[in-house]
Amino acid sequence: MVSKDTYIAVLAGMGGFSDGFALLLGGSALLSLSHYFRLTAGAEGLIISAPFLGSIIGAVAFGRLADLLGRRVIFLNVLLFFLLGSMISALAPSILVLIAGRLMVGMGIGGDIPSGLALVAELSDSRKRGGLLAIQSILWGLGGASAALVALPLLSLSNIAWRPLFGLGAIPPLVTLVLRREISESWVWKVKRSEVEVRIRNRGRYALMLAFTSASLFAWTFILAIFANYTPSIMVSTMGLSKAYALLIGGAQWLGFVAGGLMVLRYCDRLVGGYC
Repeated sequence: MVSKDTYIAVLAGMGGFSDGFALLLGGSALLSLSHYFRLTAGAEGLIISAPFLGSIIGAVAFGRLADLLGRRVIFLNVLLFFLLGSMISALAPSILVLIAGRLMVGMGIGGDIPSGLALVAELSDSRKRGGLLAIQSILWGLGGASAALVALPLLSLSNIAWRPLFGLGAIPPLVTLVLRREISESWVWKVKRSEVEVRIRNRGRYALMLAFTSASLFAWTFILAIFANYTPSIMVSTMGLSKAYALLIGGAQWLGFVAGGLMVLRYCDRLVGGYC
């Protein structure tokens, strides 16, 4: 039987699955989107960058609201941004509306990550916390790989393929939204919400660790954004590969996420005594 903290970690990881799924679908959509709207390089960049810009807004706004209002309310409701943003992207009549839809998707992603990981960390056993948090990366990779397989049959739609591709991005957050309704609020947040100030010793040490972690996340997200979104297009235009082969290669790179997450899941808590 699956433990409660594992179940919560999986539901939190489903946000990562939705993110990986939407990212590769975005890269797949670019194969037809560019021809449909006759996009310039700058317009392509804005469309691809919009979810990441939205993630910054979502993380700052919803991360703070998760401290004020509770983990559960944010963990549940940010998926609505993801859902609506995917639908707006699929139905967009213009580039500006499409960018707005992708921005909303990013806000959902940015709000989901801090609230979900906080909920997992607060409700999990410290002896297996690192492994539970790794489930996010595993499902993220599975989301990207799954998107490649789902997108393949739609490539035959030529220049309008981007509409159903963006629309498919609404399915994982919709399913996750229904399942997450069962999750209760973090008891840790309930205990600490009345505290006016949290005093942390060695504040400089924690600031250094936060800066290093943030810089590392920035670096790999920067690389991820390039490979996740542009790999299929680059391979089609420079190597002459078919869209199907390029899409499969783009999806295969996400298996690295799965492999890395599985290693952390198995060894992280053993190697560092439950303090991953």
